[in-house]
This record gives sequence, C-alpha cells and structure tokens, in this order.
Amino acid sequence: MFDSPFHYKYTREDKIKISKQRLIQTTKLSQTKKTLKTTDKIIKLQKKLKQKKFLVEKPGEVNLNLIGGAVTYFVEASGFNTVFKMKTLNASSLIEINCTKKSSVNINQQFSGFSSVNFNVEKNAELELNIQLKSKQQALLNITGVNKGVLKIFISNLAAGSHSDVLFNVENHGFASVSLKSVVFKTLSVKGVDNLKGSGVGETTIKTLLLNASSNVNILPSASIQNSSQYYSHSASVEKINDEQLFYLQTRTLKKKEAEKIIWQSFLKKSEIK
Repeated sequence: MFDSPFHYKYTREDKIKISKQRLIQTTKLSQTKKTLKTTDKIIKLQKKLKQKKFLVEKPGEVNLNLIGGAVTYFVEASGFNTVFKMKTLNASSLIEINCTKKSSVNINQQFSGFSSVNFNVEKNAELELNIQLKSKQQALLNITGVNKGVLKIFISNLAAGSHSDVLFNVENHGFASVSLKSVVFKTLSVKGVDNLKGSGVGETTIKTLLLNASSNVNILPSASIQNSSQYYSHSASVEKINDEQLFYLQTRTLKKKEAEKIIWQSFLKKSEIK
C-alpha cells in the first residue's frame, strides 16, 4: 500500500477497496511532499459513489483540496496531534468525523456553501475545528454529534456577502466541554443545544469578535438537563476590535486590514478558550 500517513477507501455494498489514489490532493508529513494523481477509472468511480473515506492513523499533517459536487467525506482519526487541513469548493458537503479514545485532532476547513459536520469525540479525546466561511452567498454550517471529551470550534466569517448560520447540537455523556469562538465580518447566527445524558458536568462557552460597525451576531445557546445530578454552565460574549490595538499596529507601518487580521487571528488563538 502507498506509504502515507493515511489511506482512504471508496465504499459501497461490495466493499470496493482502492489504494494509491487521490483527487489532485497533496499529502505532507514532516518535510516530505508527495502528490498523488487520480486515474480516469477512479474519477468515474468517484462520480458514481459520491463518497470518500479517510483514515488518519499517525501523527502528522494532511493537506487536501477537494473539488466537486455534493460529496460525503468520512474522517476517522486515531493519532495524537494530527492536523487535517481541507479546502472544500463543493456546492455542498457532508463531513463525518470520529475521534477515537485519547486522540487529539485539529481540522482546518474552508467552506464555500452549505455544509454539515457530524462528529463523535470519544472518551479523553480532543477535537478542534477551525472553520472559515468564505462564501459570498449565505452559508449554513450544521454541527451535530456526541461529545465525551473536549470540542473546540473556531469560526471565521470573512465573506463580504450574505450572512452565515451555525447550528450545533451536542449530546453530552459525562464531562464534556464545548467552546465556540467566531470572528464576524458581516452577519453570523449561532444556535446551540447541549443535551446532557446521564450524570455529569458540561459547559458551553461562546465568544464573538465583530470586525466592523456593520457586523452583527445572533447567539442563542441552550441546554437540556435531564436529572438533578448534572451540572451545566454556559456563557456568551460579544466584543469589537480594540481601537487602541488597531492604532498601535498602524503606527508600526501596518495597513488597517493587516492590523485587523493580526487582531482577529490573535483573538482566535487566545488560550483562554479551554
């Protein structure tokens, strides 16, 4: 089989398995770069099956550029400190993410249309989603799944067009933490439900940075608590770019957009989100 930090399969009833294949994607592990090119046969198969499966089994970094129609992607990660970068230019996509026990996974994703992300974060696992909504049309991101470990969601709404909607629905077993940070250029709507199952502790934190005077955000967090032995807390905050920070960076010869970028990138990377 091709020596790569991951392999993926096209799946259907007769369990077709293909190795050494890719959709014009680049795999990067350490300092080694390899480009895999697909064949006409695989292209035809991809168009027919409309789904792909990725198994990330080793630490490292995987870069993917995915172009096509409505496609389903399956990502299963069992490695520690795995970075998975995807740029999706599809009209729509469905992404299934499974983080196995004690795994630590970082997924960087650019969306340009409707997308749905379903995740399962197993015990003592950590999943970090870094999401950029770049569509000039309305973008809808639906996040739903089971969370037993730590889930961090970072959202950048950087499109100058319509508004973006983010919906997340988390089923919480035992202790779980859900954190969401967003940077808003135009309009962002966030609606979340945390469903606590069994006896445990849960927390949801939402923080938002507005980039300009025309930016606005609608936040509606909620929780479903089923018995008195559960403890749950949630919070939401909205702030704008600090004018003093902006002025200081501009005095350092940076242009306004460059200074704003440094500020919102720093906001997303702050360690206060746990």
